[in-house]
Parts: sequence; C-alpha cells; structure tokens
Amino acid sequence: MCQTAMALVMVTLLWGCTGMQDRSRSTLLEQRLQQIESRQEESRTMSEQLRQDNALLAERVDTLSLEVVDLSMELQRLQAATAHGRSLGPEPSAKPASLPVPKEAPDIKKRAEKSAPITPADKVAADETYQKGLGLVRGGKPVQGRHILVGFIRKYPHHALVPNAHYWIGESYVDQKIYSDAILAFKQVPEHFPQHPKAPDALLKIASCYQFLGDKPNASFYLGILVKKYPDAPATKLARERFADLL
Repeated sequence: MCQTAMALVMVTLLWGCTGMQDRSRSTLLEQRLQQIESRQEESRTMSEQLRQDNALLAERVDTLSLEVVDLSMELQRLQAATAHGRSLGPEPSAKPASLPVPKEAPDIKKRAEKSAPITPADKVAADETYQKGLGLVRGGKPVQGRHILVGFIRKYPHHALVPNAHYWIGESYVDQKIYSDAILAFKQVPEHFPQHPKAPDALLKIASCYQFLGDKPNASFYLGILVKKYPDAPATKLARERFADLL
C-alpha cells in the first residue's frame, strides 16, 4: 500500500513537471511569434517608406526633365529669332503674372519643317509610347504615366502629339494635387502651341489650379486670356459656367 502511494506521488510530480515544461515552451513560442510579427511590421513600414521616397524621387526627375525640355525649346526659339534678325529682348507684359500667348507659332512650325521626317516605324513607336503614357495617367498611375510622357517629349520633340503630352503631364500632377507643377506643365501648351485644340483646355486647367491654390487673381487673369483668345472654344463656355464670379 505504501509503495502504491509512493508511486502515485512520483507520477503526480512527473506530470506536474511535464505540464510546467509545456507551459514554458508555449510561452517561449508566443514570445518568438510576437518578435516575428514585430519584425514583419517593421519591414512593412520600411518598405512603405522606401516606396514613398522612390515616388518623390521619380516626381523630381520628371520635373527636372520637363525643365530641360522647356529650356531646350526656348533656346531653339531664341536661335530661330536670331537667324531672322528679330529682337531677343523680353516680350512686353501687361502685368507680372501675364502669359505670353502669341497669335502664331512660326518658330515651332519652321523647326518642324527643318527636322528630319519621321519614318513609319518611328511614328508607330511614338504613337505607342504616347498611348501607353496616356493610358497609365488615365488609369490612376500618374507617376508612371508622366515618366513615359516626359520621355516621349524628349525623344519626339516635333511630334504632333507633344502638346497633348504636355497637357496630360499636367493632368497627372492634378491627380496628385501637385498644382504648382501642374500649372507649369499646362502652360507649355498655350505658350508653345497656341493654335492647338488643347491650348484653351490648358488655360482653363491653369485657372482651376490657381483657384485650388487659393490664388484667385491669377485664376481670374488666365480665365481672361482664355475668353479673349478663344471666345468660341468649349473650354470658354465651361469657364463662363464654372467661374462666372471670376470673369
């Protein structure tokens, strides 16, 4: 009887030790699981930060690329003006915020005449590049689409779709609510392609961006240019409907 009791005590003690070991092992596993989850969260945070940094870097590269294109076009304009004996001085401006909108774009037309003709293969490649960038912008991927459209302008500076590319670059910035850069992109159209159908649309967008920035004087100013230069354009009709208080 005594031996039986001793055996029961030993079994109980062993069972208790085993239970304590299991609980200790379970606690260690829970701690390791928490550590893994914590590291995963840190990795996700770092990945998101890298993604944001890359997006900002891409936007900066696109902005610099646009500035290079703009400076290149301006240099070509000045060179053409020199060749024709015109004054290279600044154009008169009625007010600091004014946007020079010439009635014609002779320099751009002459540059296009002198440029090498686009081969059928080049035209197909250029059209595909533009459509890809446009599709990305319209599809909710403004950074990727803008990058392609900037490359399109740099590779095919005399293509007929260059004004459209500038316009949609502006739209890509609007999509991200980067209105100051959007204004710069939209201005390319009326400044360099005043006869293009997108010119009045771009002026309306410029005014809209200034309004988003809280700059009503500039918004009103560019609406005035739109109404004066393009009185019969659909964009002018929209301007009169949406911004009657600014006209």
